[in-house]
Amino acid sequence: MEKAAPIEQESEFEVTNIEPGSRVTFMIDGRDITTVVANKDGVAEFEADINIKNIKAGTPAGTP
Repeated sequence: MEKAAPIEQESEFEVTNIEPGSRVTFMIDGRDITTVVANKDGVAEFEADINIKNIKAGTPAGTP
């Protein structure tokens, strides 16, 4: 029996040592998932469960 591919994938990223207030966009397969702003310490981070089915199907990903 085949296992179904997961619909959601936990995704996270962190960027350090950037200019405070910098905007960083997280993308999957050329699609914007979210944009975050670096804090006063120059750190920008994001964590969410991303609906992979919508990204592959071509529907808007938006911010999870």
